[in-house]
Amino acid sequence: MEQSTGNVQMGLMDQIKSFDIHGIWESIKAYHIDWLELGIGFAMGVLAGFLFKRYSKIVLIALVAGTAAIFLLDYFNFVHIDWTAVQSMVGTKPLQEEVSSKAQAVIAWIKLNVVMTTSFGLGFLVGLKVG
Repeated sequence: MEQSTGNVQMGLMDQIKSFDIHGIWESIKAYHIDWLELGIGFAMGVLAGFLFKRYSKIVLIALVAGTAAIFLLDYFNFVHIDWTAVQSMVGTKPLQEEVSSKAQAVIAWIKLNVVMTTSFGLGFLVGLKVG
């Protein structure tokens, strides 16, 4: 990963500062980056950020209005929602256990897919700025 110039080791940042194109390219190749994965993650992030910025207000309003309508209909006894049946159908546990297990699964996935997660995150920020 480091390039040797005589007795001195030059890191990637030193090569960028001295504008050593060959050294920069060799340092980047040493990282063994999957460029296709990086590009796909970035493109998906840009698209997601763009769509989120454009349509988040509409989706949020629809979710809040729909949820409020369901709870109001249940409150005034127009409909009856059997929440234990809903929980068993969806297969959820009590909320604390569910959140904890889902969070651990998400963290494990992020650790395994650092390149995809990082490129998606950067793309998402670019998409927010573009949208």
